[in-house]
Amino acid sequence: MKRRNKLPVLAAMSAALVLTMAACGQPADDGIDPAYVEQLQQECVDLRSQLQALTSQLSDLEQSVVLTSYTLKAVPNDDNSGAAIEMTAVPMRYEEGQSAKFRVTLDGAEVASVDGKWDGTAYTATANLKAADGYAYECFLTKADGSQVSAVLSSPEAPLYESCVYLQSGLNAYCNMFVEDWAQDGKQLVLTTAYVQVQLPRIGGRAVEYKSSDLVLKMGEDEIQRIPLTIPEGESEGSFEKMLSDIRFNTPEIKDNQQLDLWFEVSLTDGQLLTYNGCSWYLSDGELVLAVG
Repeated sequence: MKRRNKLPVLAAMSAALVLTMAACGQPADDGIDPAYVEQLQQECVDLRSQLQALTSQLSDLEQSVVLTSYTLKAVPNDDNSGAAIEMTAVPMRYEEGQSAKFRVTLDGAEVASVDGKWDGTAYTATANLKAADGYAYECFLTKADGSQVSAVLSSPEAPLYESCVYLQSGLNAYCNMFVEDWAQDGKQLVLTTAYVQVQLPRIGGRAVEYKSSDLVLKMGEDEIQRIPLTIPEGESEGSFEKMLSDIRFNTPEIKDNQQLDLWFEVSLTDGQLLTYNGCSWYLSDGELVLAVG
């Protein structure tokens, strides 16, 4: 996916207004109502004001736009411990003596600074990064006179290339579970509203697929009950997600020093077992209480 600017849109709008104004400026034929001619002349005045405003916006935008397009692409290491991030940036204008540098930060600290190589169309560079989440990418252009401008390519605040920003999450499969509401109905524990998600690796192709998933209620190491789930594909690539309601578990006799744990387990086609502890409960005055922290 390439990031593009709004200059062509403003330029097209300006051109359309110029053509309309040219038509307004044509002499009126004999017999046309003078009031109608006066109306057209006033409309032309309004159009000139709009054109001046658009021309000003176009000039301001030309000064502020650093890059016309850019890309980030992650190529994973053989052991999935990190990735090579291939970066390209096309400047708004290329000038003799101009240079580029790509800077990568993690939690505000610089982890890579790579000079861009001009290939006649774009600056290119590659940064080797370890698997971690929260990277930010920025491109700096330095002119021959030493003046410098910069553009953020992707960051946690604006994750245009999400898999490169959240590299560790993009390299690995994971699952999540969120219990929004629950209840105790006699000897049953009821998930009133819950949400489960599975995310396959988003970098390096989908060599692994989702196979099956279960909700598992445990007390210590003992499995109390297992409920299979069928989870449909989500909106984003490699994701599976589902809202749950009225999921019921039969609860055993529980003592004050014991705890119930609800696990979300996901099996993948490569043999991986993903697990996530959705929540836990303990007994207080004969009632189940949600454990916090």
